[in-house]
Amino acid sequence: MRDYAISPYVGALPLTFDQTPEEVGRVIGAPQSTWMEPSSRIIETRDGVNIGYLADEKTIFEIVVDQDDREIVNVWLNDMNLMRAENLVETLLLLDSEPQLSVGFIYFFALGISVADFPNLDDSSLSIHVFRRGLHDSASSRFIPYDQSNGPM
Repeated sequence: MRDYAISPYVGALPLTFDQTPEEVGRVIGAPQSTWMEPSSRIIETRDGVNIGYLADEKTIFEIVVDQDDREIVNVWLNDMNLMRAENLVETLLLLDSEPQLSVGFIYFFALGISVADFPNLDDSSLSIHVFRRGLHDSASSRFIPYDQSNGPM
């Protein structure tokens, strides 16, 4: 079982947003697969975790854990294991009461986290995205305030 502790805008410890693929490899081992997205971002997968790197900087921009991987990964925020939360969105709303919605994701900017918000999926299909500060600034005009009435959950 691998544990990650979310530190908003720092990373999902032991991973931090200033780390390169080589540094991540020393901390949690070699990737199982690596590919380049059309947006020139590099994605690596390791034991239930996808790690995205900015190709030009070669540093982490996002760490993604799917709740389908709850058997091999724990994600901690404060003293809560988000992978075991009965309702992930409601749990995060207790910590950030002003999330934003955009393109199928709920963004908890106070926490540096977003979660997938796709219709007809139960909580076991949600994913947790931990992102670096400024990653979504250029898209801020597309965000709307999230509440239970404008999201399918």
